[in-house]
Amino acid sequence: MTEFVTGKERKQNADGIWMQMAAAAAVLLSVFAAYESVFPTGIKPGIIGGIVAAVVFLLSLLVRKKEHLGRKLLLLMVFMGMLAASGKERLLGGSAPFVNRYIEQRNLFYHVEQPGIEAAADSVGELAVLAGILLLLGAILLVTLRIRQGSVLLLPVMLLPVILAATVGHMPSSLTVWGMLSAGSLYLIVYHRVDGVIPLREIATAAVVLAVLYLCTV
Repeated sequence: MTEFVTGKERKQNADGIWMQMAAAAAVLLSVFAAYESVFPTGIKPGIIGGIVAAVVFLLSLLVRKKEHLGRKLLLLMVFMGMLAASGKERLLGGSAPFVNRYIEQRNLFYHVEQPGIEAAADSVGELAVLAGILLLLGAILLVTLRIRQGSVLLLPVMLLPVILAATVGHMPSSLTVWGMLSAGSLYLIVYHRVDGVIPLREIATAAVVLAVLYLCTV
């Protein structure tokens, strides 16, 4: 039996996916900013924004329809694995900067001299590795929003830069932590939205509360 979708329902669905994309992008950007505050990459903000936008847009195309969602994500992971296997040298060159930054901070904190990974500098590979990481995290965030289950998965995603920083005796800057709190609040508001309605009042209220709390701490 054919299921008809009214114009209002179609608009609500469109508004919903855009809100979900915005929430997921905000979380990804805030998580990277927190990571960057401890392990500076030197990658320009415009490039990061472009990668996040591309990742979220690609994932939104995959998860827009819930049918065969698991199969589509599995195919995406297989495709990513094939790309990684076909470019091992580029993968190594792209991963080395992230690993070496962590080792450098760890050596300073523990007063040791653990050697880093020796690999030729590969800026393209570094961006590709970053895009792959953001793709995995973005998939968790968007799928959770689409199926409206598993909001607890937001916590490990947002704690990732905090845990990495803590293992080398640091914490992300207070500004980036507030950014993550703001993005997390937006994400949870979108997650709990009712009947596809954009929760502008809740978003505005959360923004005011977070702004007041931030001003009280500076």
